[in-house]
Amino acid sequence: MERRAFLQSLAVLALASGCPLALAAESATAAFARRLRQAPWLLGFMGLAEDQQPLAMKVQGRFPAELRGTLYRNGPALMARGNERNEHWFDGDGMVQAFRLDGAKASHQGRFVRTPKFLKEQKAGRFLLPATGTYRQAEVPMGTNDDINTANINVIPFAGKLLALWEGGSATELDPDSLATLGQRTWAPGLEHMPFSAHPIRDKDGSLFNFGAAPFAGEPAVMLYHLAPDGRLRNSKLLALPFGGYMHDFAASDRYLVLLNSSCVYQGGRTYVEGFAWQGQRPSQLLLVDKHSLELVRTLEVPASFAFHFAGAEERGGELWVTLCRYRDASMMLSGMKELLATGQSQASQATLAQFRVNLASGKVDLWDSGLDMEFPGRDWRQAQHQGWVFGAGSSGQAQSLLSDALVAYDPLRQQVHRHVYGPGIVVEEPRFIAKAGAKAGQGYLLHSFLDYRRRQSGLAVLDLANLAGGPIAMAHMDRVLPLGFHGSFVAA
Repeated sequence: MERRAFLQSLAVLALASGCPLALAAESATAAFARRLRQAPWLLGFMGLAEDQQPLAMKVQGRFPAELRGTLYRNGPALMARGNERNEHWFDGDGMVQAFRLDGAKASHQGRFVRTPKFLKEQKAGRFLLPATGTYRQAEVPMGTNDDINTANINVIPFAGKLLALWEGGSATELDPDSLATLGQRTWAPGLEHMPFSAHPIRDKDGSLFNFGAAPFAGEPAVMLYHLAPDGRLRNSKLLALPFGGYMHDFAASDRYLVLLNSSCVYQGGRTYVEGFAWQGQRPSQLLLVDKHSLELVRTLEVPASFAFHFAGAEERGGELWVTLCRYRDASMMLSGMKELLATGQSQASQATLAQFRVNLASGKVDLWDSGLDMEFPGRDWRQAQHQGWVFGAGSSGQAQSLLSDALVAYDPLRQQVHRHVYGPGIVVEEPRFIAKAGAKAGQGYLLHSFLDYRRRQSGLAVLDLANLAGGPIAMAHMDRVLPLGFHGSFVAA
């Protein structure tokens, strides 16, 4: 497939729009306020309208010396303009948060990413462009998918810059100190506006692998990238796909990049999200790509699956184990997030920690499912995954909403589940692993942000991975409500 034809087809994403939203007799703002009284956890989706200036946080305990540095986080933050609100969690403009830690001190700062979309709509004081999941007509000309880039999923340090990442377009460079937006990043001539996912994988040599999926293209395809540690492009490859399944994340073993071409297939619709349909009768595909050449070497059928996030891949004893948080269908993306914002509740299926175990000789794939509710998974990447903990945000089973209220970890050696439940009113966000100085692999801390919607506070907590039941070692909070976000990175001072 020619890159030029692929680039031209990207306009399909930008032009997937329809008629303006009609405001009901009750404005969207008033309706949300009413729902908030009934479901107070919706406070996490209320959104912000302004940058958040540096603010000292109140600290209980002391953050370990290894946590002296900055936790950067990203997520949808601008959810409303005037009386119109976004209806899907994916739609809000991104705000990068910086939590700066130093022993008994902690502070917070937040700044909107100044994408072209944000600047145009900020000047107009209203929404002008289509959204990922909210049906809205374009009121200004559009040329590429970057015209609707919200830079709202992840934030990572790479090649001396801080990158705010979306999944349908370019990375956006930020200044790590001020969080000021420096502009969109193109990795090489001819790759302008190409999809660049929010989940790159850093290899052992410091280089970066990533993909960019375009299920909406005339011929569904995925772009593969390999970037040197200094940001130069080492290799790229455009792979045609047999069908356009939704892809958000991927995994890597010593030899392979592993992508899941899910059974949530793009067929076209009023919005990007509405363009997908769950095809439960269609097997999903594991795509094995050679890391050196970026050539597709094997396609394996697996049970119909959907996943946002992976926890790694490992080659062991002639098998390839691919660990992920697997959904039995795509209802969380297709309807669940809109239901949650509309009512505070949803009947969408939940993710469980699971594993595809591939016999590399025969191609036979077995599916193992732990039954453990988990999302936003992570692990200590220095350890083989059959030996190290997999941890993430989970559930006690007692929460009033489907939002996470616990930190969970699975020990594969002992086949045990460890959990810390925060109790009513707390929503747990993605944990990040920080190794203990001088300790063995697997020994470290879990740092995560949280929302306390009853006290109308946001904060941070740090726990010892080996003693989750013991609860937080230190916590920091502030009388500032931050929107629930997606992903981030810890950068040591």
